[in-house]
Amino acid sequence: MDRLACVDVPSLPLQLLLKTRSDWRAGPAAVVEADRPQAPVLYVNAAAHRAGVRIGQRYAAALAFAADLQAAPVPASVVDEGVDRIVARLRRYSPHIEPASGSPGVFWLDASGLERLYPRLEDWAEAIRADLDADTIVARVAVGTTRFGAYALARSARTGVVICADSAAERDAIEHVALGKLDFDPDVLSRLHVLGIETVGDFLQLPGRGLAARFGADAAAWHRRASGVDWSPLVPVPAGDPLDRQIHLDAPVRDVGRLIFLIKRLLDAILASVARRAHAVHAIHLALVLDNRTTVRESVRPAAPSLDAVSLLSLVRLRFDTLSLPAGVVTLRVGVGTSATEPQSGHLLPRGMRDPERARRALARVRAELGETRVVSARLDDAHVPALQFTWVPCEHVPATASPRVVAARSLVRRFFPSAVPITRAEAARIVRRMGPYDVSSHWWASGIARRYGFARTDDDDLWWIYTDGRAAYGWRQGCVE
Repeated sequence: MDRLACVDVPSLPLQLLLKTRSDWRAGPAAVVEADRPQAPVLYVNAAAHRAGVRIGQRYAAALAFAADLQAAPVPASVVDEGVDRIVARLRRYSPHIEPASGSPGVFWLDASGLERLYPRLEDWAEAIRADLDADTIVARVAVGTTRFGAYALARSARTGVVICADSAAERDAIEHVALGKLDFDPDVLSRLHVLGIETVGDFLQLPGRGLAARFGADAAAWHRRASGVDWSPLVPVPAGDPLDRQIHLDAPVRDVGRLIFLIKRLLDAILASVARRAHAVHAIHLALVLDNRTTVRESVRPAAPSLDAVSLLSLVRLRFDTLSLPAGVVTLRVGVGTSATEPQSGHLLPRGMRDPERARRALARVRAELGETRVVSARLDDAHVPALQFTWVPCEHVPATASPRVVAARSLVRRFFPSAVPITRAEAARIVRRMGPYDVSSHWWASGIARRYGFARTDDDDLWWIYTDGRAAYGWRQGCVE
């Protein structure tokens, strides 16, 4: 009988954060999407949850429940490195390991054929849990017979280890797993709760044919996985050459040309290993240990996963052209992030005026030269104050085609200033007409912002977007109207 195990590391980004900030463990702590008051909370620890902080809240709102909440974002590169370290540890217990795509902290392992090393699967699973615990990683291990069964048992385990003797025992166990323990969409969960559907067993009683229409494609996919209709074999990460290289230099080096040459030597060896795995590079991570004992870390990302050394090095050179190193480099380390390559489809017909590939390459060069945070797009947020109704988020993809909306009336185009500017007495004298005001108040738990927005036309026909809040004698300029 084939045995499949699932190792669940709950809230892996939060655990990685607390490994570096151990002083935060005693109190409420959280991972947020970005270092902004309106950034959503992504992960919370037990102390924060007891205080009332919930995933999805804005960081500013969460502070109202836990004034001593400590929070910080965790970059995706840090999570990827954490996943790689865990895979390296798990490889001591099974040669076949598959990290879950899109769910950092979930790993599937082949648990078959280990009888001579571990006569009891309980001992094998406990050894995995203890090994991760030695690295201050809390994990739950479940051994079953199917991918979904092992996953559901690991997510719902009350103890560190769960073992199912056979497929029948696994099926009986997962029927009692609460749906809230799985990564269901919260809106779907609330709608199922209204119908009295709380467990996997209740969910499996629903007819699968109409689920997509009533609850969405994601719920239908969960039903197919839980019922065993959708089955996929284990796709282990191949064990091969490490995807990072480093070189120690005899003397400090500051010349960019020589550093690029050294990076090319290391990158060529890495790309050969990546190609053997049928993967491509989606990120390059550089670590420069300087002669003054500091470390500079930089990352560049191509427009699409690639094995083209020339294009990858061009992005690295763009990043180095903007760096100002305070000392020479004594140790150079190059690592890459990879993903499975996808077949390229040809296009028999023209794709129109827009070329998304060229746009992605252009944005990748801008990111490489100016930094990861320079290419952004606006995401709408739920807030009362207009300046907080959007957040700049990294722009990862370029739409292939434009999708303009038909509107009955065109809105005024407003240009936001980086921060509101107080109106001086001389500027107030230039106003010839005012329109408004329109009151805007914040939520009761925020800082009590009460603003009266309006528009002001000046003597030279400029249109200002202004507000008053009692703090400035003549009000503030939030922006202008074009």
